[in-house]
Amino acid sequence: MRQRESERQAQQDALKSAKERQAQAEADRRVQDIPQALVGWNMGCIMIWSALFTVGNVLYGRTAYAVAMLTTFVVSGTVVIRIVRRIWD
Repeated sequence: MRQRESERQAQQDALKSAKERQAQAEADRRVQDIPQALVGWNMGCIMIWSALFTVGNVLYGRTAYAVAMLTTFVVSGTVVIRIVRRIWD
């Protein structure tokens, strides 16, 4: 009887240990995605600067430049959203 309990306990411990290792591996994968984080950082900078230049070009009446900067803002914002979802999910 005690042998069965000890076997059952050993199986539960092994299962718990495997789940902990899997959770740690997944957390490490999220944390160590440096290239993707760098792309997100660059796209975030581009997004902010293009938003600022869009407003400035609209205020000065430079419609063509404003549209180009707005397009850059939308594209970089989309990339930032996708990367954030991928890293934080």
